[in-house]
Amino acid sequence: MDSTLKVLAILKNSKNKFVSGENIAKELKVSRVAVYKIIKKLIQEGYKIEKHKKLGYKLIGSPFSPEDLLKKTKFLKEVVFLKKTTSTMELAKDILAKNPYSEQVLIIAEEQTSGKGRIERKWFSPKGGLYFSLIVKPNVLPYEVFMLNYVFSLSVAETIKDLYNVRVFTKWPNDVVDAYHRKICGILLEIDSEIDKVNYCIVGVGINVNINSKFFSKHKLKAISLSQIVGKNLDMTEFTVELFKRIEKNYKLFEEKKFDILTSRWVSHSSTIGRTIKVQTFTQTIKGTAVGISSKTGALIIKTPYGLKEVLSGDCIHLR
Repeated sequence: MDSTLKVLAILKNSKNKFVSGENIAKELKVSRVAVYKIIKKLIQEGYKIEKHKKLGYKLIGSPFSPEDLLKKTKFLKEVVFLKKTTSTMELAKDILAKNPYSEQVLIIAEEQTSGKGRIERKWFSPKGGLYFSLIVKPNVLPYEVFMLNYVFSLSVAETIKDLYNVRVFTKWPNDVVDAYHRKICGILLEIDSEIDKVNYCIVGVGINVNINSKFFSKHKLKAISLSQIVGKNLDMTEFTVELFKRIEKNYKLFEEKKFDILTSRWVSHSSTIGRTIKVQTFTQTIKGTAVGISSKTGALIIKTPYGLKEVLSGDCIHLR
């Protein structure tokens, strides 16, 4: 094992504690200057290492590893990883244009310059977030594809609970938020279909993982990073691997059309159900109480003074 790998192993085995440069140098039988150079090299490779004059070095984050993701999940057939790109959604479309048979291909980036949100909104995508688009070809009817919003937002909420014992909330139609309704994750679906067949679907996901809170303040965004909630920088590979293990399980329920299980679990995490809300669609504004999710279509069921209404898409505002 070369010196760089040895230093990395020492930092990983320290279990989130500082290790002095002197102790590393003694163990490797090299100079402290050599240790400093190795640390600098690791930082350039994407490792997040905290430095302290008296205490030494502490590993607080590792670069994303596509290889680990492919090894530890069976769901993905290919992973395309980029340090920086315009939009993973656009890259997914380019891949499909070149090879229409592409399926279960993940395009993931550390940073996007033209990230997309719903209704052509911009999705701010600085370094420190997890941004990906996934090409899938589910064997479901076109009107059932909306259920993918629940597959992915539920998977994000469940992964955060499992890994960090933190409760976050699903917000209709496609967000994950904290207890103060600050956005952690957003989801975008783009579908190509015929009357009775889905040709493909691209699921775009943006998650605020290790983004500095100053970024949200600067851009006046009602958002928060997972690292702020958990209280430390998170290992991006660990989070991504565990997330896709969960996506794999929930996607299987989706393909088996066990929508009642998916929607029931989604509701158990929801900040929307039971609240007075206002939903703005392209044609109307609906006010009432969110009382449930249709397990057949995925529509939000709203109790209004004029009876129950079902809504498949729109901007949802929590009134109280």
